[in-house]
Amino acid sequence: MLRLVLALALLAAPAVLVRDLRADEGTRDDRPPTRRDYNLPAGDAADTLTRFATASGEQIVYLVENVRGERTRAVTGTYSAREALERMLAGTALVVAQDPGTGAFFVGRKRGPAG
Repeated sequence: MLRLVLALALLAAPAVLVRDLRADEGTRDDRPPTRRDYNLPAGDAADTLTRFATASGEQIVYLVENVRGERTRAVTGTYSAREALERMLAGTALVVAQDPGTGAFFVGRKRGPAG
């Protein structure tokens, strides 16, 4: 289902896919999360998500127009990529999901109440 949603979203609007080829080594399910040191500044999510991808070495997909204008928190310390990304997005209107097979992260806006 997540892949279908992603495919539809990519057809509807331009997206950014930041990918580190080292992430293709092995499968995600057989490795424990790697902890890294992060020193990421607060800022506009359109910029800070790219910095996160570089620092973490992880794949991340997001629609630029969905994240632009959201101010992310600074992240300093040793975390898994998922922990760092969740800390970065805390307090924003953004949410993260992760593909269990590839480990790729997907960032989008939280859904508002139906109305």
